[in-house]
Amino acid sequence: MRFADLIGTWTLHRIEITGATEARILVQPSVSGILRYTADGQVWVILHVPDHQSDGLLSGAYTGTVTVDADTVIHHVSVGTTPFGEGSVLARTADLSADRTELGLSAPTGDVTARLHWQRTA
Repeated sequence: MRFADLIGTWTLHRIEITGATEARILVQPSVSGILRYTADGQVWVILHVPDHQSDGLLSGAYTGTVTVDADTVIHHVSVGTTPFGEGSVLARTADLSADRTELGLSAPTGDVTARLHWQRTA
């Protein structure tokens, strides 16, 4: 994957949360988010997932820089809310649809993995 393929604005479509004992799919309108990658290597993320649906692990906002290493997208947080604090390095396994309109980012947190599905809006 190339960074240039990510540049633009993305809207959160759904979240799949899987763990050792359960699996959940959260969809709009109960989840919402905006993801933006800029040509100068910046990333902006705003997520809202009600606490009772994600145990507080997914809501928040942050900004920083981004690097891409093969199929891993790495967000280097400059400023963020809990749990995405300043200095965090958030590595996400990524896959991009062939037409570059859908982006999946997977993030393990302990024994739980959240897979966020984004759709390109601009």
